[in-house]
Amino acid sequence: MAYSKTTWANGTAPAINAANLNNIETGIYDAHEMATGRAATFVVAANDSTALAKQHADYVCDGVDDQVEIQAAIDALPSGGGKVILMEGTYNSNQIVLPDNIIFSGVGSSTLLKLNAAANDRFIINSERTTGNTNIVIENLYIDGNKDGQTAIGPTDVFGNAGCIDFRNVSNLIVRNCWIMNGWAAGLETTLCEHVFALGNRIDNSADDGIGINDQTCYATVANNIITNAGQGKNYGSPCGIEIQDGSHSFVAANNVIKNPLHDGIQVSTHTGGLLCYHGDITGNTITGTSVRGIKVAGISGQETYSVAVTGNVVDCFIVGADNGYYGIELGPYAKRCVATGNIISNTLGHGIFVRGPNTIIDGNILYDHAGKGLNLYTEAVNCIATHNQLINCITALSNTGTNNTVSANIGYVTEASGTDTIASAATAKTVTHGLAVTPTACDIMVTPIESLGNASFFWVDTPTSTQFTIHLNAAPGADVDFAWKAVVL
Repeated sequence: MAYSKTTWANGTAPAINAANLNNIETGIYDAHEMATGRAATFVVAANDSTALAKQHADYVCDGVDDQVEIQAAIDALPSGGGKVILMEGTYNSNQIVLPDNIIFSGVGSSTLLKLNAAANDRFIINSERTTGNTNIVIENLYIDGNKDGQTAIGPTDVFGNAGCIDFRNVSNLIVRNCWIMNGWAAGLETTLCEHVFALGNRIDNSADDGIGINDQTCYATVANNIITNAGQGKNYGSPCGIEIQDGSHSFVAANNVIKNPLHDGIQVSTHTGGLLCYHGDITGNTITGTSVRGIKVAGISGQETYSVAVTGNVVDCFIVGADNGYYGIELGPYAKRCVATGNIISNTLGHGIFVRGPNTIIDGNILYDHAGKGLNLYTEAVNCIATHNQLINCITALSNTGTNNTVSANIGYVTEASGTDTIASAATAKTVTHGLAVTPTACDIMVTPIESLGNASFFWVDTPTSTQFTIHLNAAPGADVDFAWKAVVL
């Protein structure tokens, strides 16, 4: 409704009396409620927020145990949920608990939410850990888990997971555009969650994984995050940039930048007693300075991880002033029906790609500067295909000790060669150097005479070795005989 201004004057209408003054007070009160008392949105100001922010806030913190005021704002939301906004400033807080249907938001990096020293618990959690919550959003906050000030991670349970931001049994969870620093335990951890989105966050210096998608979390997308220094400094476990474990499935890890994790860049795995992981897409990530592996996909006996695609990632295992990481990509043990395509892997102490499971396709990767093998198809690699890879400056380009694998058209590992050679007029044999990287059998070698055999009536091939084979005639031909040959080992 448009506002109509009243002109007041002594002795003229409207009269200055109690009734009209009460109307003015009511209007001021209603205007204040419209500005700050929104039914589904509450604003919280920090002790060091601006005077204007405090004036318009519904709750003002005092700088000590600020979770009291923050939780009061959260608990005051209607049953249908709403939004709590933390204004710029520093909030010193213990644990904060989020219910259903909430947007918990800051105003960017100027909203610093810091866990109190000796809180010794998860920082931000959901309220219904057993029966579950729905529709929780965290955004635009700078969250400091103060890991150096903690000595414990809070109550343990059958899953044993813990995170600075820690959710269990949540459906429709979004964590976006947050700075999550110094997390005691993981930066962000999910357990038994579904429809999870971790998008565009900056995560640094967590004691455990940067992001943990664990214990039957499904339909999770982890994308466009920058994750650095997971497990560096005070830590426990085997911290990875991103960890996906124990029955989690239907996940995407895409376009993340991961630098200097203490263990692996991205790991998909199963603990003893856990469930297998399956249906995953790890794509477009850039991983540098990893101490053990760039990307690991594995399971356990009886719970074999399957159907995980590792595509278009860049992994550089070089570490300044320390030993490089050992594997660029490890598929297995107990991982099957996986794909590794279009990755660029460099600078490992071991292997560029290490395959330890069956029915896997390795195609179109660039593998260079590896102190071990560029591509290692180990004994567990069965019925695998390795094609169109480039193997550059590796101590050993490719090793295939598996069974029934197809290896062809890889640059730097010759499995197909051809040429011509001549048996002289008075000779009955010629040894040919084939140039293959693998020893062919006689069945792998095709020989065709280009001209008449002369006095000879037939020829044959024998004694193939790692470097050569021999073409024989049953008699000296009486004139030089040229042969075309082709050797193909699949």
